[in-house]
Amino acid sequence: MKFSYVDQRGGTRKQEDLASFEVVIVGQEATDDAELVRVFTDQRQFRRWAKGSPVAERVDRVFATLKRDVLPQRANEPWIQQMQTLALKRARDTFRAFANLRNLKPNDEEVIRLAMIERTPLTPSIFDPILLWDRRIEREPPQGGPEDPRTSFLPVGSGYWPVLGWAGWDNRARSARVFGLNILHEHNWFGGRSAWLFGLNMLLNLEHLAFDRITSSVISH
Repeated sequence: MKFSYVDQRGGTRKQEDLASFEVVIVGQEATDDAELVRVFTDQRQFRRWAKGSPVAERVDRVFATLKRDVLPQRANEPWIQQMQTLALKRARDTFRAFANLRNLKPNDEEVIRLAMIERTPLTPSIFDPILLWDRRIEREPPQGGPEDPRTSFLPVGSGYWPVLGWAGWDNRARSARVFGLNILHEHNWFGGRSAWLFGLNMLLNLEHLAFDRITSSVISH
């Protein structure tokens, strides 16, 4: 994929400009173009744009949940860390076990196909909606995950809102496979720059969003 970048005024931007924008958003559902990345100076400008977008309701739900149910719980971080760490470990173990059933490696494309793309009621979802890798996808445009055998992965299930350092993944993610709405954040507890990813089997290297090795927390909605 060859991404193009457009700011809130419709101006064209370059990839190297992205670090100066607080919000980036990608995904055909949101932008009507799989290779278009929209960038916004701050959250206020992003939310103003989102109100007239196809994803308005989903964006509003995320911010409402963040304000009402998530940020007030920071005082309970030790307990939340324990829960999220357990959930992330279970998700990764389940993913590995599913691959073992097929005598395949977790990064094998066949595992993704069976676990997510062609699943049925008898083969339920294993890892949706996002799979993070700690290495780049070597081939562009991406046709699968990284081929480097040293690649590690982290599945983040729907409804998880983890601080990635809890799983040893702070500033580690370099590429992703997306099934749904996921928001990557630069800082713990969903602060700093954010990248909104809307995808149905979307593969991308995070460098295209200026998010290579800077993700510290994730909203998987």
